[in-house]
Amino acid sequence: MQGYDSVALDVDLEIGGTDQTFNMLAGRTLVKRYLNREKFVITTTLLTNPVTGEKLMSKSLGTGVGLNLSSQEMFGKVMTIADAGVIQVFVDCTRLPMEKIDAIRKRLESGENPKISSLSWRMRL
Repeated sequence: MQGYDSVALDVDLEIGGTDQTFNMLAGRTLVKRYLNREKFVITTTLLTNPVTGEKLMSKSLGTGVGLNLSSQEMFGKVMTIADAGVIQVFVDCTRLPMEKIDAIRKRLESGENPKISSLSWRMRL
């Protein structure tokens, strides 16, 4: 039954983390077999804390940041992300160029705290 939702929902494209690759490809096979057309699959890196390996954003763990949340809820969830995962969030969840992300990484490694000097950080992004 893995992936049959792709047939039931008549999807053309599915985007998910690498932990869902098998399910998405099973759906691709089923769409080809039952609907006689292609389904595209895009996988993204799994957003994890590089220190603990725990998922940073997970719907089942209650740490997902849904696009249908209020801005206050989104802000609250983003602010609870472990410090060690901040750089990976910049990589996976923003459009910032890697040069800027590397600059942010260096500032964090030097001990700067964006919570204390948030206006300064926003001005330099």
